[in-house]
Amino acid sequence: DIGKTGINVPFPGARGIKFVLKGNDKERSARDLMRWTGLNSKELLYAGNELFAGGNDNMLRQIDGVTLLSVGDKEDPGPSIVNGRAAKDGSVLEGVHANLHWMDWVSGKLENNEPWIDILKEMRSSND
Repeated sequence: DIGKTGINVPFPGARGIKFVLKGNDKERSARDLMRWTGLNSKELLYAGNELFAGGNDNMLRQIDGVTLLSVGDKEDPGPSIVNGRAAKDGSVLEGVHANLHWMDWVSGKLENNEPWIDILKEMRSSND
């Protein structure tokens, strides 16, 4: 252990070795953001490419209500997962291109003064 919290080696060997302070992950960051800003989880959108068991984005599933936009080549299904590879025009995208498509779509909605919570609901209903 280093210091009071120690260190963690997440995903050893995945792409090298990374040392992270224990408890310092994306879930904790999202919870800190909610606490500091007063946002609730239903107001958050998180885009990730590893929303599957063992993936580095998967811990966000532990926060009920967050809309999770999957832009990787696979994801584990779940009620808050939006398949980001399925573009609104029916094309199939991945990674940066999927993320850019959805951020452009969201930006257009915001520019038209659509309420944020309605945009998230529409994103989540796109998988229905």
